[in-house]
Amino acid sequence: CNGYRLPTDSEWEYAARGGTGDAYAFGPRVTTTQATFSGRQTTPAGSHAANAFGLADLHGNAAEWVEDCYASNYDRAPVDGAAVRADTCPRRVLRGGGYADDARVLRAAARQSAAALERRPGVGFRVARTLD
Repeated sequence: CNGYRLPTDSEWEYAARGGTGDAYAFGPRVTTTQATFSGRQTTPAGSHAANAFGLADLHGNAAEWVEDCYASNYDRAPVDGAAVRADTCPRRVLRGGGYADDARVLRAAARQSAAALERRPGVGFRVARTLD
């Protein structure tokens, strides 16, 4: 069925890379003209150029929840890009880094975790749509 959901960890990273193999969609380094980080507040959505897939603000501004339960490594990760699921899921994955983080947290491969019910400034979400 067509529905909205959080992207999986794998989908988020693929989207953030924008077809590149670099640490950031725009190359091996990030500057404050390309993303919002090491700052005091968020910037309006779309303040920075979109990546090759037309997606903006995947690096910085607000870290984003993804569907996966957090695991410290990829041992349990499905090979088909599906989310890591568990009977109990005390921590979920955050991607992209936020406005107060430093550049290394914004890398496409960087992952953080937080309790699913934890609320903090600089954390939000992006939705994905399932198409049949």
